[in-house]
Amino acid sequence: MTDDVLRKALYEAVDEGLTILGRSARMILSGYVSKLSDSSSYRVEVVSETLEVLLGQGGKLLQRLIANHLYRKLGFDFRAREKGDLTEYVEDAKRKLETSSNHLQSKAVDHKYRLE
Repeated sequence: MTDDVLRKALYEAVDEGLTILGRSARMILSGYVSKLSDSSSYRVEVVSETLEVLLGQGGKLLQRLIANHLYRKLGFDFRAREKGDLTEYVEDAKRKLETSSNHLQSKAVDHKYRLE
C-alpha cells in the first residue's frame, strides 16, 4: 500500500515539477523518462539520472522542486539538502511514509483495545 501511494505521488510530483520547463519540454522529458523506465514501475533513479544528464545543474534544481512537490503531496515538511538527488529524497519520503503508516496502525490497535 505504501509503495502504491508513493509511486502515484511521485509520478504526479514529477509531472508538476516538469511544468516549470513549459508544456513542450515537459512532454518531451516525460516521454523520454517513460521510455527509459519499466512500464510496470516508475523508477526514480531513471528520472534522477535523466534530469542530471540532460539539464546538468538545472536538473539538480528541478529534482529539489520535484521532491518539494512529493513531500507536500504526502503531507511532510520539505527541507532541501545541499547535496542529494531525487532518489535520496524519495527514499527519505518512503521511510517517513512507512513510519507514519506504522504509527497510525499502532494508534488504531491501541484505540481498539481501549474500547473493549
